[in-house]
Amino acid sequence: MKPSGLSRGRGIQVHNNINKILNLIIEEKDVYVAQKYIEYPLIVNKRKFDIRQWVLVTDFNPLTIFIYDEFYVRFALYEYDPESNDKYIHLSNNSVVKYADDYDKLKNENEMKGLMWEMSRLAKYIKDLNNGKDVFSE
Repeated sequence: MKPSGLSRGRGIQVHNNINKILNLIIEEKDVYVAQKYIEYPLIVNKRKFDIRQWVLVTDFNPLTIFIYDEFYVRFALYEYDPESNDKYIHLSNNSVVKYADDYDKLKNENEMKGLMWEMSRLAKYIKDLNNGKDVFSE
């Protein structure tokens, strides 16, 4: 659940109980964006990730959109555990994970340095998983 008027991970909550979700909405009388969780997400180096793509909309009539060719990937701080409600396992927003007690130590792990990858690094990772087949480009 994410408050609709906030950014940078502020106010995001992870719940697995519909009654808690409904009570939250009723008690706070706020507008939320609710996202159904993906039960079997693609995991990279045992972590969840999101893809960030830069897009610029310069006009709506006619619709004019510019999309940057490259994207980048942001990783969660901790290894994925679908049973945990720890936000540092499920969220990859740097504005959130930087508050974890061991953020400075974990963000500098060799494979996950900075908790971000360029598009080319994700493409190589996927290619290596598929015995050299370039399924990323396909």
